[in-house]
This record gives sequence, structure tokens and C-alpha cells, in this order.
Amino acid sequence: MDTQTHFVIIGSGRSGSTMLKNLLDSHPNAVCFGEVLNLPKIQWDFMDFNQRYNTDDIRRVRDADPVAFLDQVFSLLRDQPVDVVGVKTLYRHYDYDENFRKLIPFLLGKTGLKVLHNPRRNLFKNFCSWELANQRSRNGKSMNAYRPDQVESQASLELNPNKCRKFIIRTRREQDKFVELLKDLDCMEVAYEDLSANTGEVMQRVQEFLGLPVQPLKLSTYKVRQQPVEEVVANYEEIKDMLISEGFGEYVQ
Repeated sequence: MDTQTHFVIIGSGRSGSTMLKNLLDSHPNAVCFGEVLNLPKIQWDFMDFNQRYNTDDIRRVRDADPVAFLDQVFSLLRDQPVDVVGVKTLYRHYDYDENFRKLIPFLLGKTGLKVLHNPRRNLFKNFCSWELANQRSRNGKSMNAYRPDQVESQASLELNPNKCRKFIIRTRREQDKFVELLKDLDCMEVAYEDLSANTGEVMQRVQEFLGLPVQPLKLSTYKVRQQPVEEVVANYEEIKDMLISEGFGEYVQ
């Protein structure tokens, strides 16, 4: 379809981006690919694409010219009866090397592009989510929960205070950078806190923003961590004291 709307999700990760992507994929008029800019493996998030378009040759083409690759991704379904096509991306995807840094000017110049900026306001919980996801990955589990039995009912983390501090500083800087970069684009903020607390209302606005006929969408992921963060983090008081002393007390109030 020549009139397809193209969009990108841009966020820090562990910010509800998979939830947002999968909700949009449940709409019959929309397709949202996964992290196609991820290194090294392209994460299409569709089985047939994962099998057909994840060869070494395709990855080399992507890495050599990410702009041309992403432009082709947007065109993959042009002959299909789909109104809206998008991809999920993370801040870091735009800063791998000089080739990937050319993606920002490409997006800024792309006519009609819509952007869903997906930050997470509580960056301490964002860090905890990343640490829990990495722990699950090391234990051979999926980083996300797609079934109730994949939810962590007794999660436990020992956090490195310095690593936590550096994560918050870096992610704050990235969020501020992209707010500034995206200010002149057709952009909607879809923060994790809003999406998780008011899923139906937020997704209605997202569908309207993308020009989709509004309908109920299917949720296919579960929140991995069910316990309060104070119970999950074994050295919570140590981390809390560090955050307050560093001026990040807002994340533990």
C-alpha cells in the first residue's frame, strides 16, 4: 500500500517497549517489527522473517548501511493490506558507530514518520528491570514473561551501587538527548508508567495517533517482577542511601 504510515518506537528498553510493540501487533491493520537494528542478530520478532532475513549477508548489508536497511524494512509490506508499519528501537541502536549514527538524520528527514517515544520515568526501577532480565537470561529464561508461569514470584537481586548510578546518569542523558532530537517530529510520549497503569486509555490514544481504527488490543506479556522493588533488592537500603546522596531521591520516594 502506497499510503502506509511508518513509525518507530524509541526508548531505553525495559520500559514497556515489548508490551507496546505486541499490543500494536494485535491490531489487524498494523505490523511492528522487533529490534531490527540490534547487534549482532536482527530481531524481527516474526518467525518467517527471522528464518528468511537473518543471514550473515543480510546482517553485513544492515551494518554497512543501516539507513538503506531501515528504509527497506519500512517497504517490506508495501504490497500487503496493512495500514501501519513500524519498528522497535532502543537509544543505543543509534550510537553503535558512524553508520548507525546516520539513522537520526534519516528519521528527521523522513516524510510522514511518526515516533512513539517510550521512556521510563523511574530510572532506578528501569535499572532493576534490566538487572532482573539479565539474571533471567543467564539462567536460561526468557527476558520477558509471555505466560503466567514465567513471572518471577520470588525474585532477588544484589545491586552494584556504582553501576546503578552510572546507568541512571547515562539513561537520563539519553532521554534528554532524544527529547531534544525528536521535538520537531510528529512524536507521542508513551511512558512506561502511563502504559502500565492505564493500558486501554493510552493505547486508544496511540491508535488515534497512528491513524488506526480504534479497537481493543490483546495483551500478550506479563510483568516479570511481581514483588515490590524493596523486597526484590537485597541491599535496598544501601541503594536508597546512594540515590538520595546523588540527588536521585525521587526514584525511591
